[in-house]
Amino acid sequence: MEPSRENSSVRHSEEGPLARILLIGGSPWLRHSLATLATAEKWLEVCGNTGSSAVARRICEEKLPGLIVLDMELPEGSGLGLLRDLARIRPDAGILALGEREDTAWLTRVFRAGARGYLSKQDETREISSALWRVAQGHRVVSRRISELVIGIVTSGQGMGAKRGVEALSPREIEVFSLLGKDQGPTAISRRLGVTVKTVETHCQHIKRKLGLLNGKALKQRALQWVLSAGGPAVSSAQFLFAVIMQCLTGNGESLGAI
Repeated sequence: MEPSRENSSVRHSEEGPLARILLIGGSPWLRHSLATLATAEKWLEVCGNTGSSAVARRICEEKLPGLIVLDMELPEGSGLGLLRDLARIRPDAGILALGEREDTAWLTRVFRAGARGYLSKQDETREISSALWRVAQGHRVVSRRISELVIGIVTSGQGMGAKRGVEALSPREIEVFSLLGKDQGPTAISRRLGVTVKTVETHCQHIKRKLGLLNGKALKQRALQWVLSAGGPAVSSAQFLFAVIMQCLTGNGESLGAI
């Protein structure tokens, strides 16, 4: 097994490719458990294990990990700010967030901040191991429990209205739109999503048509406004997470519940 994308965080040895992984846990017990799990995976190489946000940022800049496991409940406070920083420092890295909260508003903030996956700390070791592999391949990952929660909310009609504006965008278009709002161009977005630049440009054309925008400048301005407004009032937390779940279930990501 090996991640599908080659980058500076993946090197080759006689035993096969080793993806560097940075572990960030709020307690010694969690850091030990994560280290034990990662060490057991022959394709992983631990490049850092810390409970400090400052140390995590430094390791991320110096070691260039391809995978990051982040505990969202750190002693220093919410891991949301650190998540944003790590996603900015290593935009190509797959970040798997671990937490105790499962409300849709919080989960939406976590994914929008740059996480590629989210699992509960209560999930079994095999689920975390499987999630790491899928995140390394560029997929989105959520647990079965979260999938059922979000799908239940959406199918019951809570927070869902007629599709208009950003609501009319597909899951992949929402992802592209969000990255545009974070000042990333087509080339950077293509690397982040593992697709061609032409595919990104096609998504941009579709987004402009659906939003009634005349040109690329207008698209970028609209995307920036949307991101600054925490995703915009047009898309509820449940709707955003539903788009994430659909990516998992349609092949653009992986839901552990679908295994």
